[in-house]
Amino acid sequence: MAAGGLDAVVELPGSKSLSARALLLAAVADAQTTLTGLLRSRDTELMLAALSVLGARFEDLNETGTRLRVTPAPLPLHVQTGSDGIGRIDVGLAGTVMRFVPALAALADAPVIFDGDEAARRRPMAPLLDALASLGAEVTHLGEPGFLP
Repeated sequence: MAAGGLDAVVELPGSKSLSARALLLAAVADAQTTLTGLLRSRDTELMLAALSVLGARFEDLNETGTRLRVTPAPLPLHVQTGSDGIGRIDVGLAGTVMRFVPALAALADAPVIFDGDEAARRRPMAPLLDALASLGAEVTHLGEPGFLP
């Protein structure tokens, strides 16, 4: 047993859920935001990719990607589209991407198709999609109504 007290700095990893939410809020902020302590995971990478499709810009400020400068997208959101004029967002199996980003896409200047892993296609989306449609968003089902895509 060592004599004396412990003197150390411990940096805890970020939260996947909080990181995704912070990215989303920074992407719609009024000005650039610097986020620190992000957890880089498949879900946060999917969120970064989704928000990039909707016009937000991200700059890594360190080698680990845990510090990020976010430049928000102006409204209406300008969608990064393919040659067919449609934006595509892969939600993977990330609930935060699947549940939060469609509302942002309703503010976009072009159609956006959401799709994900096979398991994501079995998650019910009808309550969210119905709510967006009731607010005036155009919702088209490419497969079974109420599910992705």
